[in-house]
Amino acid sequence: MREFAIDLLESQGIAFELRAPQKYQYMVLSLESRRQLFLIFKECIHNAARHSQCTQVMAEFLVSGQEVLLRVQDNGRGLNGNGTAPRSQGGNGIPGMRRRADSLGGQIAWSTSLGGGCTVEARIPIRQSTFGKRAL
Repeated sequence: MREFAIDLLESQGIAFELRAPQKYQYMVLSLESRRQLFLIFKECIHNAARHSQCTQVMAEFLVSGQEVLLRVQDNGRGLNGNGTAPRSQGGNGIPGMRRRADSLGGQIAWSTSLGGGCTVEARIPIRQSTFGKRAL
């Protein structure tokens, strides 16, 4: 994830930071969960690079209770004036992100801060695997 974001963002002069707690670095995620979370992340990075006019992007993973949270924030121009996610202009990015989160039993939300910028939060429940390790 870090390599993908740095390659795309820094080539456009956009600073990137990824935060992930070390204590969860060995958490076992199902292949499908990893794939869907990566594709949500990838779409967030593409949207920030293409549409936000930002200079910084920060992504973080948090594990809280029985869910994992992927949060991607930028300091760009933000969302539509009514605080909702921008409507797709014939593209599949935002609807696809919603479908991906839904497919994992999770939720996704977009918000704008007062100073501008966009925050995307994807919350995905953690499930127990058949091998007794925590898995998404």
